[in-house]
Amino acid sequence: MRVQIITVLFCSGMFSLAQNVPVHGQAGSVGGTVGKTDKSLSGGRGDQAPVRSTAPAKPAVNSCQRMVGTWDWFVGGATVFASNGTGHNSLGLTFTWTCSNGTYVVSWSHGFVDRLRVSADGNSVDGSNQIGTHITGTRK
Repeated sequence: MRVQIITVLFCSGMFSLAQNVPVHGQAGSVGGTVGKTDKSLSGGRGDQAPVRSTAPAKPAVNSCQRMVGTWDWFVGGATVFASNGTGHNSLGLTFTWTCSNGTYVVSWSHGFVDRLRVSADGNSVDGSNQIGTHITGTRK
């Protein structure tokens, strides 16, 4: 009998404690919230800012500037393309150059005109001059 009284008192105490604790339910569910809330079908949250790289942004490079530098030329020696549209080679010739739509036009001091394109990786040039000579170079 004593055990029954203690059990009733214990249960009564627990019931009265439960009466003073506010209980919140989620409409349409049996339990609480599991996982993220306010997520899209793909699982992401629409209100989160995109993740940004902490690496500094690289400046945009003018596509015509891809030719600037020193090249090992097909006739031997080095050919230097300056950013101001001029250049020279180790054989003593000078030139001016322009570019449009990825084609470089090189006008040499001895009268030849080369039409060149730079490779996708930027390490070689290929083209020809006005008499059909095949022109190549590799970046130094």
